Amino acid sequence: WTVIFSWYYILPFSRPDGSIGGAGHGLMYATEPWSGHYSFQPTLYVVAQTTQFSYPGCHYLQPGGTGSSGYVPGTKASIVVFLCTQRTPAHVSIVIETTQEHVATLATISLDNLPAAIATPALVYPWITNASLGLNPLAPIAVVNKAFSILLQPGAVYTVTTSTGQHGPAPKFPNPPSAHFSLPYHDDFEAYVDQATVKYFTDQGGSFNAAPNPDDPAQMVYQQAVTLHPIQWDTNPDPYTLMGDVTGFVDYATAIDALPVAPAPGPSHALQAISTPCQGATQWVWNPSSGQITMRDSPTTCLGVYGSVPSYPGNPYAVVTACNEPVPNQWTYESAKRAFHPVSRAQSCLDILGDSSAPNATVFTYPCNYDANEQWIFDSASAHLVSQLGTCLSVGPPIDFGSQVYTQICSRVATFERNGSPPLGYCFKLYSNNTWVVSAGTTPLRSGQISGAQPSWHRLELSVKGSTLTGSIDGTQVVELADLAYSSHGMVAVGSGWHVAYYDNFTITPL
Repeated sequence: WTVIFSWYYILPFSRPDGSIGGAGHGLMYATEPWSGHYSFQPTLYVVAQTTQFSYPGCHYLQPGGTGSSGYVPGTKASIVVFLCTQRTPAHVSIVIETTQEHVATLATISLDNLPAAIATPALVYPWITNASLGLNPLAPIAVVNKAFSILLQPGAVYTVTTSTGQHGPAPKFPNPPSAHFSLPYHDDFEAYVDQATVKYFTDQGGSFNAAPNPDDPAQMVYQQAVTLHPIQWDTNPDPYTLMGDVTGFVDYATAIDALPVAPAPGPSHALQAISTPCQGATQWVWNPSSGQITMRDSPTTCLGVYGSVPSYPGNPYAVVTACNEPVPNQWTYESAKRAFHPVSRAQSCLDILGDSSAPNATVFTYPCNYDANEQWIFDSASAHLVSQLGTCLSVGPPIDFGSQVYTQICSRVATFERNGSPPLGYCFKLYSNNTWVVSAGTTPLRSGQISGAQPSWHRLELSVKGSTLTGSIDGTQVVELADLAYSSHGMVAVGSGWHVAYYDNFTITPL
């Protein structure tokens, strides 16, 4: 359902028979932006069986103009007839499809019922499209006694017309030959203007574009810009973008400079808000004029929004922190639905994870459905914020937000899964708490720590050669291991958490 299918073929949506990633849903097919190669798909020729023989103003004849009831007599082959009279000479075309036929059939088509505007021709001109032929002319057929006979092969579309001058594909420019992506490759992003789309990359989560370097606005970098998990159709993965040649990238090293930017308000730790039985729960004060929910025994401590929940990636935690960040600590109350909305996420509600009334259930924000786990009231007598599940808002253990802020680079991504799956290849991830992790798809393989202040620029490099993976940070190798999960070929991915991240000096080097 696209005019030109022009995204990497491992991505949705799949060919109807499921045989290959996303190919098959376009009139043309162009998945090699580096070579410019394209191909015509059979559907294009099927469309041409009408468009090559018609123009605006042509109209279909009812019930068929050939004395038929919509089918070639004695067959399951459908037939339609259209008439074109706005240009001279007027002509008629008959389109026949035989996809429900299993053997060749000699059919006789009557022209006895054509409008008076069409003189009975001496010849008609057939064209055929099938799985192996594009739009191909067949030999002219003689009309005898206002009828003609044609041998119809199964699994084909025919147009039989009284007009001439049609032709098959005739590209204005030569079609470049198919080719693998040429390596080595380097992009410092200096050729782009602010907000420009960077060539070859295709975003699967978040949004990536060229942007000024935060340290030197005269220089350009690559940026991931989305900081909030969107209201979703499918489950969204953490931000990442794919590029490259899925079969041509085999053994290679890919590297990039990366800078994660922690989301506001920016503490490294905060106390998690949880839902607990109401006895002994923290007491709260709701101030509609300020929009703040404060602890009664500590009026400078507020309920706020920060971070993301691993079970629901990107949906911010409700946290208990200082009241010095107005917007993340402000809430509105929709009394008719008993729902609290953070000012910074107007379409989200204060939500109890998993609709749970069990002790210590995580509280976060989630697109509103107004179920009992999102409905709250203040009990003025006890100063408790009570959910319709019968639990109270309370204070849980600290959260390390450094485990939510990261940048990553991935190799050998050769398949794709929906519903929030991360890149299915080898990924090398560096968190802002100085933890690094190498994973194969969703499986962690090795982890460790580096030293130094965070967040700051670091150069991440991941090499894959045969079954050997090597990871380096700032030129120092931190890991080498063997793994066979993704040992053949695949694309490159760059990613981050739900926060701003900057990238520069991207390279791919064959090994």
